[in-house]
Amino acid sequence: MENNYQNENESILISKMSSNMNFSAVFVIIYGAINAITIVGALVGVPFIFAGLKLRESALAFENYAQTMETKNLTDAFQKQARAFWILKVIIIVSILLYFIAIAAIFIWFLPIIRNASNFNY
Repeated sequence: MENNYQNENESILISKMSSNMNFSAVFVIIYGAINAITIVGALVGVPFIFAGLKLRESALAFENYAQTMETKNLTDAFQKQARAFWILKVIIIVSILLYFIAIAAIFIWFLPIIRNASNFNY
């Protein structure tokens, strides 16, 4: 009796998690599509779309596991979720690097202007 109650609670929890994953995945895909409108934005947008698709697939596999309790579905869900998070990790690292490059480029671009402004006599 205790085991059935535990399985039912796990099933409900996994279904809620799967629903939240689907919701998040849709917005990750939309965010990626909006970024992919521009050529430069596509560098980040396309990987976001792939991450969102993997997250949706993972949510579906979790939902299948909640209904069947087959470990094959659970393993599939974890593999797809791991792939989605790996893609997101790469996007985060690349984004941080691009931000530092952009800050350095802006600093280098405005450095001559700052030097000329400091030599200006009032």
